[in-house]
Amino acid sequence: MERTQSSDSRWRQVIAVQSELEQSMVTLPELLDRDFKPRKVSARTVRFAQALEEVCIKTVEDGDMTKDLALLVGPDQPWLTTNQFFTKVDENLQKHMVDWK
Repeated sequence: MERTQSSDSRWRQVIAVQSELEQSMVTLPELLDRDFKPRKVSARTVRFAQALEEVCIKTVEDGDMTKDLALLVGPDQPWLTTNQFFTKVDENLQKHMVDWK
């Protein structure tokens, strides 16, 4: 999978919306009704979003994926349940972030 500037931008938007949700009592439907305006996001949040994206892509490239993606690869591709996939991503993210300060 090729990482594009567009996918980076989408991840930053997702993190920005998540950050706004965490800092306010606004509901998701209320947020989605607004026009999206870019918000300042901390460097730490951007770093995390980029790491999460890299880890997700690497996890799939290493052959650990959910059934929907596995079926695109081929009928004999092993697959994980959603919870198993999230666990694998979490394990890989923890390894990726071990030296973060």
